[in-house]
Amino acid sequence: MTTLTVREVVCYSVQLQLLDSMSVPAKWARAEATMREVGLASAMDTRISGWHVKGINGGQRRRVSICIELLTRPSLLFLDEPTSGLDSAAAYHVVHWIACLARRERMTVVAAVHQPRSEVFDLFDRLYLLAYGSTVFFNPALVAVEGLL
Repeated sequence: MTTLTVREVVCYSVQLQLLDSMSVPAKWARAEATMREVGLASAMDTRISGWHVKGINGGQRRRVSICIELLTRPSLLFLDEPTSGLDSAAAYHVVHWIACLARRERMTVVAAVHQPRSEVFDLFDRLYLLAYGSTVFFNPALVAVEGLL
């Protein structure tokens, strides 16, 4: 909702997603920690932007969406087009941040990304290419690059 701040959106989500057996202070702490770890510390009290409300930028909006998914600390994270609508610098920063988080938390991330720039492509560990619903290639991304050279 564009009228809420980043903190409000994440705190509402943490109340809905985490178990009732977890105390409210622990839930608030999880929300704060997750916002900080995704790089939203400076935007916590800024409104979510919309067509009629100026607020956070596109990269931050993407991070808020991912932040909400990370509240439960999943071991497997699916991301559909995490870079769509972002400029090349913002796309790189979002994917770099996701890659670092995945390595640190030992999390598997499956992301659909169409036509990434080479800098973004270099951040992926494995590449799974589909054509008409069939697997064309599934190997480390470096193997795909070396095959082109």
